[in-house]
Amino acid sequence: MADVLTTPGPATPSPAVLARHMIGMRLAIMRNSLRGDKATTLYTGVSVGVILALATVAVAVLWPAQLPLVLAVWLSGWVFGPIFIGGGSEALRPEYFSMLPARPAPIATALLAGAFAGPAPLVSLIALMSLPVYGWRFGPAGVLIGLVAALATLVTLVMISRVIVALIGLFVRSRATAAAAGVVTGTAIALCSNGWAPAVALGGADTATWSHVMLRALPSGWGVAAVEAPWALGLAILAADIGMIVLLLAAWAALLSRRVVSA
Repeated sequence: MADVLTTPGPATPSPAVLARHMIGMRLAIMRNSLRGDKATTLYTGVSVGVILALATVAVAVLWPAQLPLVLAVWLSGWVFGPIFIGGGSEALRPEYFSMLPARPAPIATALLAGAFAGPAPLVSLIALMSLPVYGWRFGPAGVLIGLVAALATLVTLVMISRVIVALIGLFVRSRATAAAAGVVTGTAIALCSNGWAPAVALGGADTATWSHVMLRALPSGWGVAAVEAPWALGLAILAADIGMIVLLLAAWAALLSRRVVSA
């Protein structure tokens, strides 16, 4: 990254240059930190993750009706993972790049590229290969839509996690906001743990239909919905997913900008 600041040339580095340096720095930090217990923990976690990812693909083959539920579990991991580990792993903090001659949006895009330089997105991508496998039941078009949906879902999951990390970084700056964040987090965890019980009690005979719709309404279920839908509606669902990614990226850039200014 130093050569971006010192090399003569355009005042603003291109997004591709920023992304390449972010990925390189993320990989260098990971490589240099893999020692002792950290390396053991990482290798164990990756091994377990790959097993679970392959199990997810197996679900798409053997128990396809349960695939939306299993993908919702992966979504919950990306949502609550940063909360449980105290704000997520930010090897590349936005404050480090506040002096770069670039607007927040390109920096956010480059940081997003760096976020993919790690084992968690790769393991999740293996799990999301269950979508084209599931799409095989609907013909070649289903496989193609499943592949696109897998990539779009991966970016969506990573973006949701990044936005949550950015929000946590803002909330914990004072005791009042940290307490409020704790209340919101506790409520969300309680709803995810036991919130299904009132819904089942109120749903009655329509519980199966309700859960079928809700699991596909989650971001993790959009890919399944796109595969199952007619091709025109499936493309519309994919377009909506891409639109959501753009909105999340804009929100993340705004949060990073506010975080750097208030630091």
